[in-house]
Amino acid sequence: MGRRIPRDEAYVIAFWLASLLFGAHIVVYILYLWVCRQRPSGAPLLMSITAAAMLFVGAIQNFVGLQRVLEAFWGDSGLTPAQYLNLTNITSNYVESVTWITQVFLGDSFLTYRCWVLYGKRWWALVPPAVLVLADFAIGMVLQWEYGRDHSGETNAEAAAELLRWEGSMLGLTVIVNLGLTIAIAARIIYQHRQTPPTLRHNMTESRHVRIMWIIVESGVIIAITQLLVLVLGALDNPGYQILVHAVCPMIGIVFTGVIVRVQLSTYSSQFTSDISSAPLDTIVLHSSVNTRLHESLAQQHISFDAKTMGQESDTVDVFKRRHGGGSDSVAGSSEAMELTALK
Repeated sequence: MGRRIPRDEAYVIAFWLASLLFGAHIVVYILYLWVCRQRPSGAPLLMSITAAAMLFVGAIQNFVGLQRVLEAFWGDSGLTPAQYLNLTNITSNYVESVTWITQVFLGDSFLTYRCWVLYGKRWWALVPPAVLVLADFAIGMVLQWEYGRDHSGETNAEAAAELLRWEGSMLGLTVIVNLGLTIAIAARIIYQHRQTPPTLRHNMTESRHVRIMWIIVESGVIIAITQLLVLVLGALDNPGYQILVHAVCPMIGIVFTGVIVRVQLSTYSSQFTSDISSAPLDTIVLHSSVNTRLHESLAQQHISFDAKTMGQESDTVDVFKRRHGGGSDSVAGSSEAMELTALK
């Protein structure tokens, strides 16, 4: 069996990985600001506040991690780096742990909100996951109390086992929330797709909404797998637990902000393709040698044709609904997808 990674070396590796991911988070956030500037209506307030809060929390975690590394290796605490990093009842450890709990709470809360919107804002789609998210946050607060509790009557192994038990409970509940909500969102997408009439499944707008919802599912899968891996490593008492647990905070921020960027870029691509495919022939710029009256005549004919067909549009839609039986679920699914699009 190979050499077990010491606590101080594992923390340095974890800090390096978290710093690398935080740098990626900054890049993704800059892209988020850029795509929001391209929106005619600007960035949604709730989305902007959440994205900025996640970046701020990640910055605090990275700063505190740097401070702990400097204090452990070059400070005058009188302890070895491993001994210093094992201290749990110091301010820097409290702050670092609170940032982790806060980031997880923000990510789980917004995933719950997206699932609630997708299910038509029904109460039963909000209450169960919201209760689990609040319970997870409460366990995190109990963990903070355990960090500061006097463990003088316990051995180091007993104190570490108690802390790991609370950390495992919090991680386990987070994994349940993420997996459950991701499965619920995926099931809703599949159900809505089956309720959609076959003639509409390849519609440009409908397919764009489906792509947006699948992007949200992919983001939930990434976070759930990462947290599940952290939980398994912690249960096995593997040194990789200390390394990967620090990467969760910036990863949540990257995935959350990256979803917005991917959705916005996907929307731009769909709109560009739709604009090209639907451009009328009379918008083609004619060569200067061609009589411009021909262009004006074509434009007038196009306007006249639109005026004639607009009166028939409502009748055609009614006939289509009667023939294909567009149910309330498919209509609701489309509106929910559009609301998710507006939240990107």
